[in-house]
Amino acid sequence: MTSEYSLHTEKSRRQIAEQLLAGVHLDNVAMAERLSHDLVERIDETLGGLETLSQSGNIDRDLQYQQFWEQVGARLAKSDVREPQLEQAFHQWQSEGRAKYTLHKVQRWRRQAEAVGRSASATRAIDHYWAIDRRLRPLEDEVSEAVADYDDWIDAQVHS
Repeated sequence: MTSEYSLHTEKSRRQIAEQLLAGVHLDNVAMAERLSHDLVERIDETLGGLETLSQSGNIDRDLQYQQFWEQVGARLAKSDVREPQLEQAFHQWQSEGRAKYTLHKVQRWRRQAEAVGRSASATRAIDHYWAIDRRLRPLEDEVSEAVADYDDWIDAQVHS
């Protein structure tokens, strides 16, 4: 490595992986199954967190509405835009496909995560694992934080 900053490149990660795996025998099937299980479990936990946070009972709508609110809705509300115009703006935003996360996408990631377990090689399983992980992790972190905040709020309500 030429510097600690080179650790963040794909090429450097592959070089490190090659060094770590040199001479190590991997059970391709077991490795792929473990990676798949990890992703499926994390996705299921994220979906459970979204269900916990859902106020309308419609996880997909709530997930997209949160993104709308962060991107557009809060600014509109500050400009004194109210219902039903906010709802109309949400539907317009939604129809433009601006949601980064939807229930459909998360469910597709889950199917892809299950497929990781059927990979013929450890290398292919790892590549697919990282591809799904890269998309999942920001949502997973945000949902985990929101669930923790919600739990803290509930605890505060119980104690007051």
